Amino acid sequence: MPVNMQQISKELFTFQIVLPNNPLKWLNCYVIRPQEGRCLLIDTGFHCEESIAALLEGIEELNLDLANTDVLITHLHADHSGNASLLEGKGATILMPQVDYERLNDAKPERGDASYFVTHGISEENFLAMFDGNPINRYITDDFSARLLHEGDVLHYGTFALEVICVPGHTEGNIMLYDRKKQLMFTGDHVLFDITPNISAWFSDRDVLRDYLESLEKVEGLPVRLALPAHRHVGSQTFAERIQALKEHHRARLAETQRVVEQHSGATAFETAGYCTWRIKAKSWADFPPTQKWFAIGEALAHLRYLVNDGSIVMRHENGQDHYYPVA
Repeated sequence: MPVNMQQISKELFTFQIVLPNNPLKWLNCYVIRPQEGRCLLIDTGFHCEESIAALLEGIEELNLDLANTDVLITHLHADHSGNASLLEGKGATILMPQVDYERLNDAKPERGDASYFVTHGISEENFLAMFDGNPINRYITDDFSARLLHEGDVLHYGTFALEVICVPGHTEGNIMLYDRKKQLMFTGDHVLFDITPNISAWFSDRDVLRDYLESLEKVEGLPVRLALPAHRHVGSQTFAERIQALKEHHRARLAETQRVVEQHSGATAFETAGYCTWRIKAKSWADFPPTQKWFAIGEALAHLRYLVNDGSIVMRHENGQDHYYPVA
């Protein structure tokens, strides 16, 4: 299976790990392989046959000794953490941000418990369809141990000095890695260039969209000559330009979400998502693939929560569900 191996610099390589039956298509796995000292591999793909084959082929092509390799997981999602346990079993040392490491075992719901989702207007039938097709449940890793990372930690590999920057939003513990001298940023899922990162409010009372926008502002002033995202391609925009575009995307989405609430007073998060516009090939909201409904509802919920906290709309818990209303 070809992995599209590319050499970015003398010590830095990247190859693709296929993500089967997923709109993300692939994960960009990055490897620092210095002449001396330990190597670093960033993110691992789903725990499934296709992703594992691509991962191991890339490791073999680079002739990595896993006993001499650190594997860094940027955040808890299964397309990044899915093979941490596998590589630990082959001798690698796992590094991961503490917040997401601690939440990893609690990241998925129990199949039989739809109560949390019913609160947001999701029927048990829809919940089970989303649950069974969701990568967080199908491709998750077994337990593993990890060296825990925190804001400001600096990791040294060859000529690279990578500063850990915490950027909550996509997940609470999400991180990026920044080499100040090289002006190089491993952006993970915080800044993607030809798709927008999913910002979902599942499993947390946090205002995750506000976290995300504040995290964008936190890093937008950093000089970045080369940005390396976890998915797809870099494109023509600079790092700073892309951050501005992402902020504008969410400003537009917030305005649309508020219009939906004004036009459909009392809608749930499930109903709100169905009224919003999405770039997906589906005839109607009912025809959305279950996994895509999961992400759409989670993102709608994030925008609704932001607007509630901003005082732009009102949430009322009625008959066991959360409903959203315009400000009177």
